[in-house]
Amino acid sequence: MKNDNNEEPEEELAQIEFMDYLMSEPGHEIVKRIISLIEDIKKSTLDKNVELTKINVTNNHKQRTFLIIQQTIVIVLVVIASIYLAVNDKFNPTIGILFGTLIGYFFGKKSLN
Repeated sequence: MKNDNNEEPEEELAQIEFMDYLMSEPGHEIVKRIISLIEDIKKSTLDKNVELTKINVTNNHKQRTFLIIQQTIVIVLVVIASIYLAVNDKFNPTIGILFGTLIGYFFGKKSLN
């Protein structure tokens, strides 16, 4: 038990010495450097997040544009193929279901986004 009593004052003394050191000029300078380091890390992280957000917005715009172009091409091809098959009397219900499913897929995909 004597060891426990001896350790407590040493720990309290170490804490008091540490606080006194922080209050001194060199300790104050170290604390300022640590705080500026933390602020720099925070700032660089925020800057990186802003940069990544800009990249994501650009990529999402490109992806959306590509999807719209793809949908337009498929719809135009289905309409042209339907007209051609109807003129030549080759349009049957199976092809109509296939074309309808294809168009429905693109309309459904468009509304989900």
